[in-house]
Amino acid sequence: MSMSTVPNVEAVSKPDVLSSEPSALVSKEPAIIAEIPSLDVTAKIVAVRDYATALRVVNYDKETFDWRLYLSINKKEAPLLSYQAGFKKEDSAYFVEIKAAKEERARLNIYIHQLKTKQNQKRVEARSKSQELETLISEVALTNTLSSQVIQAISHLKEQMMIELESSEALKTKIREALENF
Repeated sequence: MSMSTVPNVEAVSKPDVLSSEPSALVSKEPAIIAEIPSLDVTAKIVAVRDYATALRVVNYDKETFDWRLYLSINKKEAPLLSYQAGFKKEDSAYFVEIKAAKEERARLNIYIHQLKTKQNQKRVEARSKSQELETLISEVALTNTLSSQVIQAISHLKEQMMIELESSEALKTKIREALENF
């Protein structure tokens, strides 16, 4: 069962010329007059009126909604703009802090590089000094060995000198005795 919203139209021919109208204004084509039952017309008029009323209500509701939305946005916009300005100030402050921190980091990186360079130089110097110290320690050990050998040699020489002195004393005594006997 299909419902059609198009009313049944029956064509009715009318004369081309009306008695009260001049013939130049009237078209030569037959006019079509639709005969619509009066009950359908009344229902259609009520439906159109209801539809128009609904459109006005929707339009009014839309305008009211738009106005309320506009007022709500305006109420919220001022604090949000204030927050936005605060965020911009905060952002600028953080930007300055970040820039200062980056400069400080660059300065500290340079300082760290200098410290590492000094540390490497000190390590090289320490290795050099350590090698010199090892050389000195071996020289001291050698000197101690030589010193103890010299001490032993001196001691041995003293012993030989004492022996020679005793021999020379004995010889001296023999020479005196020989001279006295002569």
